Amino acid sequence: MESYDVVIVGAGPAGLKCAEILAQNDKKVLVLEKNKIIGDKVCAGGLTLKDLKLGIPDNIIQRKFNSVFIHTPHQDTEIKLDKPFIVTIDRKDLGKWMADKAKKQGAEIRTDSKATKIDEKTVIVNDKDKIGYKYLVGADGSNSLVRKYLNLSTDKFLETFQYLTLKRFKDLEVFFDPEKFGPLYSWVFPHKNLSVIGGGGILKENFTNQHLILKSLILEKILKITGKTSLILAQLSCKQL
Repeated sequence: MESYDVVIVGAGPAGLKCAEILAQNDKKVLVLEKNKIIGDKVCAGGLTLKDLKLGIPDNIIQRKFNSVFIHTPHQDTEIKLDKPFIVTIDRKDLGKWMADKAKKQGAEIRTDSKATKIDEKTVIVNDKDKIGYKYLVGADGSNSLVRKYLNLSTDKFLETFQYLTLKRFKDLEVFFDPEKFGPLYSWVFPHKNLSVIGGGGILKENFTNQHLILKSLILEKILKITGKTSLILAQLSCKQL
């Protein structure tokens, strides 16, 4: 049976950075990613200046913004700074860059490798392969198998979804309206050749009605989309609102 000092479930930014640091400190590290492509997921793709301190290279940055438009039911406001404070990236590009950094330090990364069962000393991958570990890291998102194994409950679920459109919008925009969006917000994040538009913060039990309201607002009032769109639906979890 294969065995590692640390097995990390999930190759998102947190899992990959964890793998890089542990491997740099001479730990035998394995990262398990259920998808074939790292970073191919629902995400607006926005990073702040704090994120850029990780040394993200310019060649994977798609757009830079020194202003954001904030819309509320009462007024619209533009916040503008002298230099960019938010950038957009493609999560697949970010994932590849972070995975390469982790591998250079000696971490092993396996894609298309879903952790399907966990016990105190082993992880079962794709319902067949058994891998031993000394330490287990759960970086596997809102539907975390590691969380379920540890019996850490999630009190409530929030739903969020987004559209990808080939229409390239100029401005970064966020929309706040508790009656329509719940406790979170709706967003427009322009990228190089497309825009990501979405909304979230809808309690699971209220999803159907609020989803229809938000969808209508996005399509008819915010976007006025004339091109082709594809809908991606994701479920997020949180312990408190």
